[in-house]
Amino acid sequence: MSGEAERVRSHPADWFEVWREQMSKGAGLEMASEFADDIRVSGQETPLGPVDLQVKSFRSAAARRLRGSTIDDRTYQIVLPLRGSLRACWDGREAEVGAGDLYVHDMARADRYEFSAPHEHGLFEMAVIAFPKVLLPRNARHEQMLGQRMSGREGTGALLKGFIAELANGKGEFSTSERVRLGMVLVDLATVLLSCPGGEEMIDPRARDRYSLTLQVQRFIQVNLADAELSPRSVAAAHHISVSYLHKLFQEQEISVAAWIKTRRLERVRRDLADPSLADVPIHGIAARWGFPDAAGFSRSFRAAYGMPAKDFRAQALDGGA
Repeated sequence: MSGEAERVRSHPADWFEVWREQMSKGAGLEMASEFADDIRVSGQETPLGPVDLQVKSFRSAAARRLRGSTIDDRTYQIVLPLRGSLRACWDGREAEVGAGDLYVHDMARADRYEFSAPHEHGLFEMAVIAFPKVLLPRNARHEQMLGQRMSGREGTGALLKGFIAELANGKGEFSTSERVRLGMVLVDLATVLLSCPGGEEMIDPRARDRYSLTLQVQRFIQVNLADAELSPRSVAAAHHISVSYLHKLFQEQEISVAAWIKTRRLERVRRDLADPSLADVPIHGIAARWGFPDAAGFSRSFRAAYGMPAKDFRAQALDGGA
């Protein structure tokens, strides 16, 4: 047993005070619990390149924003309750998140949280993924999706939940390069999740059919991103639909076909730039592999999407993230 785990067992009240101080200084939150004398805090942390995975368990507790506190707001968090439930108020938005569902936010705008164990003598347990905001393309839809419960039972939410839960069990042994790649897969899934339309749009069967076709098209594009001939015309032909109907499908996603292809290609470049095993491959070589033969045009596109030059992103990602 580690020294930290031993301390949790032997001096639970002391550990709660340490944890409360950490939350106060690091997150600007004040912790409270009726079980402060026996909080039983435990956890683990796994670095995945610029992404950080933490698993924590403790008895029921609550946190609220300290008046006047400010913290670094450059990081997003994805919270997956594994046991118990989370009630959150973030930037004025209320949400209740049960075990198996997802919650995406940043700590800088948290108002209060209530962590409830499944029963009086049980423990609340959660997995938390934290990653720099710069890893996501700039997208106004992300802001709309923050602070809301997202289902972990279907679609991208189910994929992301299963992936986080599998990593959280701590059974896998991964090399540094594998950890970075796994971290970027998490970011890719988070990007897709935050770009998905809400559930109410799926009530109309015709809308559901269009969305199903859109997903098929998007999967096709993902598989063929390295194809230099990939275009709206080739995508439409592969699905036996007109180019105009293809454009209509993507209009409902509030993005053009060409822009969606470009965004996915930039994500592939971003992933490879963060991979230590590709550190010796020139940036223009990686960009060309994913459909950006013009170095100057790629540089402009990457900076517009991620807010920094590709070489700066690579340096930060390989150094463990900003």
